[in-house]
Amino acid sequence: MRRTLFIAVALTVVSFLLYCSKENLLGNNQPAESKDSVSITTNILFKQGQIQVSPDSVDSIRLTVTYGNVTLTNSFSFSAHHGTVAQIPVDIQFSLKIEGLDNTGTVIYSGTQIFDGFSDDASVTITASQVTSRAPSNLRLTAQTSTIIQVQWNDNSSNELGFIIERSQGNDSNYTVIDTGIPNQKALADDAGLLPATIYYYRVCAFNGAGKSAYLVEQAVQTPLQQRIDSIAPILFVSALPESVSVDSVTVTGKAHDSSGIYSITVNGQTATLSADSSFSAKIRLNLGKDTITVIATDNSSRKNDTTAKLYVIYDPTASDNTPPVVSFVSPINNDTVGSLSLTLTGTVNDLGSGVDSIKCLTGATVSLIGINWSVSVNLLTIGLNKITFMALDKRGNRIYDTLRVFADTTTLDTVKPVISFGGLTAGYMFTSTPAQITVHITENGSGLDTVYINGGVGTVSGSDWTRSVTLTPDSNRILVLAKDKAGNRGMDSVFVILNRTPQFTTLNSNLEAIAYLNQQYRDTVAATDPDGATSLTFTKQAGPSDMTVGITNGIITWTPIVITTIRCTVIVSDKYQESDTITWTINVLDTTPNISPSFIHDSTAMTATATIGSLYRDTVHATDSNNDALTFSLISNIVEMNLTDSIINWTPKIKDTGVKPIFIRVADGRGGYDTLSWGIHVLFNIDTIQLSWAPNRITVNPDSNQLWLSSWAGAAFVGIDLLADSIISVVPCLNYQDGPLGVCYSNYQGPKIYSSLRGNGRDGGSMALIELNTRPFPISKVIVNLNPIGCISHPTNGFIYTTHETAHNITEYSEAQARITRTINVGTETSDIKITKNGNKAYAVAQNVNQLKVISSSTFTISKSITLPAKPQNIFLDNQDLYGYVIYEDSRTITQFSLTSDQIVGQLIQVGNSLGFGTTSSDGEFAYVTDYQGNKIYKINISSKTIDDSLSVGVHPAEILFNNNKLIVVIEGNHQIIITDKF
Repeated sequence: MRRTLFIAVALTVVSFLLYCSKENLLGNNQPAESKDSVSITTNILFKQGQIQVSPDSVDSIRLTVTYGNVTLTNSFSFSAHHGTVAQIPVDIQFSLKIEGLDNTGTVIYSGTQIFDGFSDDASVTITASQVTSRAPSNLRLTAQTSTIIQVQWNDNSSNELGFIIERSQGNDSNYTVIDTGIPNQKALADDAGLLPATIYYYRVCAFNGAGKSAYLVEQAVQTPLQQRIDSIAPILFVSALPESVSVDSVTVTGKAHDSSGIYSITVNGQTATLSADSSFSAKIRLNLGKDTITVIATDNSSRKNDTTAKLYVIYDPTASDNTPPVVSFVSPINNDTVGSLSLTLTGTVNDLGSGVDSIKCLTGATVSLIGINWSVSVNLLTIGLNKITFMALDKRGNRIYDTLRVFADTTTLDTVKPVISFGGLTAGYMFTSTPAQITVHITENGSGLDTVYINGGVGTVSGSDWTRSVTLTPDSNRILVLAKDKAGNRGMDSVFVILNRTPQFTTLNSNLEAIAYLNQQYRDTVAATDPDGATSLTFTKQAGPSDMTVGITNGIITWTPIVITTIRCTVIVSDKYQESDTITWTINVLDTTPNISPSFIHDSTAMTATATIGSLYRDTVHATDSNNDALTFSLISNIVEMNLTDSIINWTPKIKDTGVKPIFIRVADGRGGYDTLSWGIHVLFNIDTIQLSWAPNRITVNPDSNQLWLSSWAGAAFVGIDLLADSIISVVPCLNYQDGPLGVCYSNYQGPKIYSSLRGNGRDGGSMALIELNTRPFPISKVIVNLNPIGCISHPTNGFIYTTHETAHNITEYSEAQARITRTINVGTETSDIKITKNGNKAYAVAQNVNQLKVISSSTFTISKSITLPAKPQNIFLDNQDLYGYVIYEDSRTITQFSLTSDQIVGQLIQVGNSLGFGTTSSDGEFAYVTDYQGNKIYKINISSKTIDDSLSVGVHPAEILFNNNKLIVVIEGNHQIIITDKF
């Protein structure tokens, strides 16, 4: 296969090629030839519950591909059998969502899968499961008589198994199921035990194998006191006609419904042929030009109510007709089982364009056609599956082929469906936990059971009983059971059960007030929760003083004792199904003693009034009580991170807390007395900014003199900064050198010095600049190291400078004592960054193009180990305890943690930001601080929990960052600044 990848220049494109059909057969069987793109053949497996199905309602397929921030969508007809989504890069993680839509654009199947990326041809399978039906709407109720109510609604779904119609007498809280309906049903005449002059509430929802839809908005209607005449017109549906036809006749079809039955249907005054299910058909003559077709349906009531529908069609002999006829099978239907090899097949064929010319059975049998109805006698060829194909032709030569599939079984034909018994699982049976084990008994005396589905899942058989664990929802649940025997007969039944779990007190008896005082009101509250989310819980007193009251809905307890006693009290909480929980406690009534409220022994001026971001604030409050009551302190202020234990306050402010925070603390004696102390804490956060003339690159600190030195490659200079005064002390130009400084490090071997690599291809591209710090104006000299040095670092004790190189692909050891290069390591690739442990035993260098971290022994100056990394590394940083190191990757949000003891990767820290640059750790190694170069932020990461502890927004393109004396020093490249902040 020919395929070319140009990394970062051009990407090979991945295309999705989907082939699908009504039989659920998908895929491209053509051989793969040489091509420039990668093809992924996607197979769709449609499922309803756990059952594979034929998605007959699917009209179109919608593909949605998502990777990164990119979303691509394409839709195509289901009958087209294929579709394409292009422009997806290879070898990149993406998600593919497949949705099956009906002819109204409603999603009825959906499936999503995530792929790690492909570099070669592939074939995958995605399961698209049925989604719940859309809820019906526009509920309409009409009391036709004192005992009949007409219920009508709009059917908004195309994938329902039926509709659940529920009724409640007198109120809207006692619904029971009165009918489970059928697909496409839009009305019901309810005459099941209705009473005159009574209000009834109704609600309706759709259901299928995926569950129930939401209920439509409930409505109510009152039956009249006396019987009244039916005044409701029939419901009439007429099949759509084409805008124009080229023949002088058309067959009009449709269906009507009325609770009293259909008396007649006329089409342009001609009586239509009416079937038992109120479907009709009539063939009428047309006149040239526009014809009006009037259909009138009349019901069977004494008033003969009628409904009229009008359609329009143009008779034009020259009208184009590209639509083939429609063939349907009436008896037997597709996939039926028959008991004889000799059959008479019946069905219909209709063409609303030029009209039907003929219909043929490709077995050679003669088809009889009368109107739109056809019949043919055939002899099946074999026991088992038989296929009979028909070809229908209209008068414009459009043709269609359709195949009837029947299964012949000439043994004693089993036509009896299995019988389902729920045993003790009666309507309204109450479960107190979920999932619930549902057991049903199936009686099948014919061909034997094939499968039993309980709420869409396959049951487990044990003798004649079938069980399945079903997850229930609070209140009413419909348990739908479908039993299928081996002859294809299906028995279906359902029962409604209730999930009701016991409510529970959330108040502990130890939390209730155990002391009351003579002639003083005792007041407390009990609270409870319901696992099923019920809000209308009822509280009642079971035991206690006769004059004690308990709020029925709020649980508030009140009582005024008049005698000294000890009494035991019990309160019950119950739900609407009378499931209950109890709480019991004891109250001791004491003689009345005047209570004096406690008081703080100091005012707000005694409290610490300032705090610093990232530092612990700690203070103590003190109070006294004249009654020697036990005191409790509580924090009233809404500060989540502040902790008050006994009388001690602990708080570490974050960036968001900058400013003045009002604090309120209450001391209480448990007898209703309390005092409040309030003050304000001014939370400080210092950021000092040092403006430079050029963009800074790298920084280093002289800890002995509190000096910061930085290199500016763009400015061809070194800058010294006094960290105590936050001011520039010197700008040292290096104009005599052809290449600007890049990496920079501090050394105190035989006197303080600064080393900086001179990167480039000029005459100084193989050098380092050396700045002596003992004398001013800080003279510069030059030492030779190697071609194109990038980074440099000084050994903490032995006077060596380690330098990484871009072009030379090596690391050099420069001896300060000997003033020469003493040893060189050939790495074989670019090395962009190097760091040395605190004890100086090991160094770690980034080997970029081979995705490795090189471990270097300081004593032998050799590579002792290569650690393989998941991507191209950029920078590293080590903690101050010689425990862990961290790798930051090029244009990435990822940080890898590795052990400095075992030199093994430990794991990944949390992904943050957009494109990380540099990092450092706090002095105790508890937190990592990393710069987000593109996101213009500094993130503080808790290393042990791998969570973001805080973040700070800064200027454009923050780069290198150092932690020094509880301060953060950050290079802001885009603003040409150095900022110095408090730790946070």
